[in-house]
Amino acid sequence: MLIPKLNIPTLLILGAFSPVVITQFNIRFDQLCMYPLILALFTGAVVLQKPLSVYRQHLDLIVVSVAMLLWTVWATTLNFWINPDASFAHLSKVISHGESYLQGPVILILVSHYCTKYNFCRGDFIKLCEVVLILIALNAIVALGQIIFDLRWFLSFFLPPDGVWTSVWGQRLLGIFNQPSEAGMVYSIGIFVWLYIVDAKQQVTVKDYVLAGLVIIGGGLSISKLFIFGGLPVLVWFVILSGRFRIFFNLKIAFLFICALPVLIFVTNQWIGLGYLMRFVDIFDGGDTLYLLTSGRFTSEGSAYVQIGKKIMSESPLWGHGLAYLTTPDNGYLLYVAEGGLVGLVLYCGLLCMLACKGGCFIKSDMRERWLLCLLVVLFVGGSLGGAVMMLNRVSTLVWVLIAMIYCVVRSNDRVLCATSD
Repeated sequence: MLIPKLNIPTLLILGAFSPVVITQFNIRFDQLCMYPLILALFTGAVVLQKPLSVYRQHLDLIVVSVAMLLWTVWATTLNFWINPDASFAHLSKVISHGESYLQGPVILILVSHYCTKYNFCRGDFIKLCEVVLILIALNAIVALGQIIFDLRWFLSFFLPPDGVWTSVWGQRLLGIFNQPSEAGMVYSIGIFVWLYIVDAKQQVTVKDYVLAGLVIIGGGLSISKLFIFGGLPVLVWFVILSGRFRIFFNLKIAFLFICALPVLIFVTNQWIGLGYLMRFVDIFDGGDTLYLLTSGRFTSEGSAYVQIGKKIMSESPLWGHGLAYLTTPDNGYLLYVAEGGLVGLVLYCGLLCMLACKGGCFIKSDMRERWLLCLLVVLFVGGSLGGAVMMLNRVSTLVWVLIAMIYCVVRSNDRVLCATSD
C-alpha cells in the first residue's frame, strides 16, 4: 500500500498537542500530517488503483460535513459576487475557517481507512484514550506551572503571541490552549475518557486517581463554564447514578488527597483567579444566571451578538455572510448562521442528531462506546453556546478522531454480536 502502517489516530492526537510547526501560518503537526496523508490516499485510489476503504457507517458523517464545507464556500463566493465593494475578512482568516470545516471529513476518511486495513479492537481504543488522558494531564501540569513560573518562552512554541499573553497573564490558566472554551472542552473530554477507561478496566489504580485529579485541577484553573457545568457534573452524576461511591471514598483516595493538600493550599493562595472562579457561587445566591453563563452576550437588545443575529437575518438569512464575515462570534450556533445562514445551522444540528442516534441517546444501551458518544454530543450541544466546539484549534482534531474511533468500535462490536447470533 501507498501509506505505510502508521498508527494514524495516535499520530493525529499527538499532533493536536504538539508545538506549532510553521509559526507564520500557525500550522500544527497534525495539520501537517493529515493533508499529505489524505492526498496520498486519493492519489493511490485514482492513479495506482489502490482501493480507498471507508466504513459505511462513516459515510453519513462525511457527507454532512462535506456539505457544510461546500455550502459555506458557496455562500462566501456568493457574497463576494453580490457585494464586491463590501468589507470582508482577510484572506488568511477565510482559509483558516475553511480548513476548520475540512478537518472533519479528512480525519473521518483517514481513521476509517486505517481501521478497515488493520485489525482494530476495543483494546486499541482504550490505549488511545489513555494517551489522550495523559496528554490532557500534562497540560494541567503546565497550567499549574504558570502559577509559579513565567512560561511565556515555553508557550510561545504552542500559541500565537496574543494567545501566549492570554494563557499566561489572565486569571484563567489554559496551558497550551488559546481560549477558555478550548481548555474547558478538552478537560471535559478528559473526564469522559477517564470514566470510560475506569469502566472498561473495572478497577481504579493510583495512576488513574492522579490523572483524574490533574484533569479536575486543570479544568478548575481554566475557569471554563464548559467544564464547570459540563465535565465536572457528569463525573458526579456518574458516581451517584452508578452507585460506585467507593471510587472516590476509600483509603487510597484519602491518602492521595492528604499528599496533595499542601499543593492545593499553595494553589489557592497564589492563584489570582480564585475570586474569578467563585463568581459562579452567585448562581446559587440569586445571581443573574443568564448573564453569568453568557457573559452578557445575549442579555440585552443592544448586545453585539443580538445585533449580529438581526443583521444576518435581515440581509441573508438562508446563506449568511460566508467565511469572510468580519466578526467571529463566540457562539457556535450563531457562527454557523453567520457563515452559512439557516441552512448552515440546520446542517450542524443534523450532524448532532446523527451522532446522537448513533450513540443510542434515545434508547437504552449498555455499550460503553455508545454512552461515551452520547456524553460528547451533550458536550457539543452545550458547548456550542460558547463557541464552535467542533472547529476549535487543537480540539477539532481530538473530537473528530474520537468520533471516528467510536464508530469503528461500535461497528466491530456489532459484527461480533451478529457472528455470535449466527
